[in-house]
Amino acid sequence: MCGRYAFATSQKKLEKQFKVGNLKGEPPKNYNTAPTQAVPILRMQEDKRCELSLAHWGLVPFWAKDKKMAQYTINARAETIREKPSFRHCIRRQRCIVPASGFFEWHTLGQLKQPHYISMSDQSLMAMAGLWDKWEGPEGILESCTIITTTANSFMQPIHHRMPVFLNQQNYNSWLDTSNEHPDELLRQPKSEYLQSWPVSSAVGNVRHNSPDLIAPVN
Repeated sequence: MCGRYAFATSQKKLEKQFKVGNLKGEPPKNYNTAPTQAVPILRMQEDKRCELSLAHWGLVPFWAKDKKMAQYTINARAETIREKPSFRHCIRRQRCIVPASGFFEWHTLGQLKQPHYISMSDQSLMAMAGLWDKWEGPEGILESCTIITTTANSFMQPIHHRMPVFLNQQNYNSWLDTSNEHPDELLRQPKSEYLQSWPVSSAVGNVRHNSPDLIAPVN
C-alpha cells in the first residue's frame, strides 16, 4: 500500500513537469503527507489544461452515507479497480495525478519495522495515478482521492509487496483525458532503474513530525 508520502517541490518544477496552468505561488511543502489530509492533485479541465487542486486523501464515493469509509479507500488496487463499487465509476471519468517527491514504505526486520524513502533516480517528481470523487454531506461538498497501487517490481520487492502506480510523462494527458476509454493500459509497474531508496528515521511514523529530516538517509 501507500500510506505516507512527501510533497516538497517548487512552483517552477511543477509547472515544467506537469504544465500546470493555475499556480500562483510556491506550493506548501509536506514531508509527511498522511491519510485524511488535504493533498494536491492534478486534473484536466474542460479546456484541456492541467490544474492543481486539493482533495481529501481517502476517497468518499458520491453514494456514501457518510465519510467514515475514507479510512479504507486511501489506496485502490489496479487489479480490481473495475470491480470495486467505490472506484469503478471513477476509473471511467474521474482520474487524477497525485504528485509526490517520494513515498515511504516500511520493511519488516524481525521485530522491527524500518521505514524507507523511495524516490525517482533522476530527481523528477513522481506522478502517482489516482482517482477522485465528489461527495455532498451535511457540511457541504467534499472532494476526495485515492492512490492506485500495484504489485511491487523487482526494486521494491525486498521492501514491500505493493507500490504506487507511476505514470510516464508521455502518458499524463492520456490518463487525465476523460475521453480515453482504456486508461487501465497505463497502469503498469515503473522500471526498477527509475527508482532509488534509503532508510530514514522512524519519526516519519508520527504525523506530528514534518521536516526535511524525514527524507534524509540514516545508518
